[in-house]
Amino acid sequence: MRYMTPSQSRVARALLDWSRERTSEGMQEAVSVRWLEEFEAGRAKNPRKATLEALAALYEAKGIKFSRDGINVTLQAKPKRPRAKALLAALAFVLSFAPASAGDYRSGDTPRVVKGDTL
Repeated sequence: MRYMTPSQSRVARALLDWSRERTSEGMQEAVSVRWLEEFEAGRAKNPRKATLEALAALYEAKGIKFSRDGINVTLQAKPKRPRAKALLAALAFVLSFAPASAGDYRSGDTPRVVKGDTL
């Protein structure tokens, strides 16, 4: 079971830069903005276990990790993806060594890079 305190919910929203409205929308409005306000203020009376688990699952799906001690909340960094421009430059570099056709090189020939060649 995921355990999440009201303060952890506030911190998770802050880390994600989400409003209560955005969080409610993420829950397909299964929880209201007012309920989130009451829960995070510690005034929600006996919140349902399923609701808390669904809210924690929403945050966790966006990279939030909760500690079981009810104190720590962290946002895992997303792995960086190589940029398209860098990938295209790398591909152009690799292709610059490929022969235009099979007959362009004799067996045993290797392409050479001459200083000053540009892509």
